[in-house]
Amino acid sequence: MRAPDFREAERKLRDLYSSYEEKLRGLEERLSELEEKARKREVSFGELMGELRSLRFEARSLLGEFKLESRRVFKELSSSLAGEELEELEELNEDLMESLEDSVDDFLERVEEAIDEARFFLRPRGVRREIRIEIPEIRLPDIGKIIEESLSAAWRSSPSAVVSSTRILQADLKVIDALVEAGVFKSRNEGIAYFVAQ
Repeated sequence: MRAPDFREAERKLRDLYSSYEEKLRGLEERLSELEEKARKREVSFGELMGELRSLRFEARSLLGEFKLESRRVFKELSSSLAGEELEELEELNEDLMESLEDSVDDFLERVEEAIDEARFFLRPRGVRREIRIEIPEIRLPDIGKIIEESLSAAWRSSPSAVVSSTRILQADLKVIDALVEAGVFKSRNEGIAYFVAQ
């Protein structure tokens, strides 16, 4: 027959577990409500993501709190137990911890799935922020044509000059000078340019 102390310790641990299971059920209900709002598109993407992240944080915190609290209660209750009863109570505490851990893990998976779905279905796609400024059309005359016309007019109105820079043998230069004197070329430069171009 079990001692009244053991039954009391067992009841306290189970009550503690039940209270945390109840808190987790509350989080699950909130998640279900959010999933429903998301399906009906009654919630914005940013608001939904904030709520889902909050639920994830609360579930992890809940598990951490339970572990700390159950260890504290176990230590407190174990002082009045010995031997087999102490081992049984420790086993019960570990089983309850594992059970809540599994429940929280399942809940966190649901939260992650909801986050993925929100990213896929609710996130705005292809939205771009642009600033459009309309600039009035200014017609510029064809600058190339203007330059060509002005240069061709200048070429027609003034005599052209050929400028070159080249090395020429002294003997060739004497021939060019003779051609300039004979009137074949107007200047030495024109004669040099002619022969360089040839």
